[in-house]
Amino acid sequence: MKPLAGRWPDTPYMGAVLALFERIGATLPAALPKPVQAILVGGAAVHVYTHSRVSHDVEAIFSHRIILPQDLLVRYTDEAGMPRQVAYDYNYFADIALMHPDYAQDAIPWGPLATGPLTLAVLGPVDLAVSKLARFQDQDRRDIAALAQPGLLTANSLRLRVEEALDYYVGDTRWIRHHLADALALIQSSAKAPR
Repeated sequence: MKPLAGRWPDTPYMGAVLALFERIGATLPAALPKPVQAILVGGAAVHVYTHSRVSHDVEAIFSHRIILPQDLLVRYTDEAGMPRQVAYDYNYFADIALMHPDYAQDAIPWGPLATGPLTLAVLGPVDLAVSKLARFQDQDRRDIAALAQPGLLTANSLRLRVEEALDYYVGDTRWIRHHLADALALIQSSAKAPR
């Protein structure tokens, strides 16, 4: 897929998110054999595609095990002049979410950051929706609807991706299938909503 250059939201919020990853990149050794990739997930990733919401905590999946700096927090001023902050969510654990095994290779690259050997990518829209199904709370539903409304995912693309992901999932899948059925109905109604 094409890099996100030109599509990355030019907002104070995204500037703060990028600054947070710049801080992470600055802590990595410069002489790594290949760059570390950070894949943005969660609310910040939804914001990249839809500009619909901001999340005060930022999560990512890293291609390598790294030691994250302490107190990863960036303060910024939003469009309305209000002081805000974003912080890295140290409690995020990608293995609790349902993920397709190809999520990393299908992530959409942003590119290298200015500091250190760190590249940034964003979880693809369909994989982002897949990752929301394990928890599937109100915000997850709104995120899926926000991704479906402009046509970034369809009911069929989500259904196929989830079915493939479930082939790698161990355990009782009935609740995920129930969440999927609700998500498919949500996508159908969101896609029909006026834009």
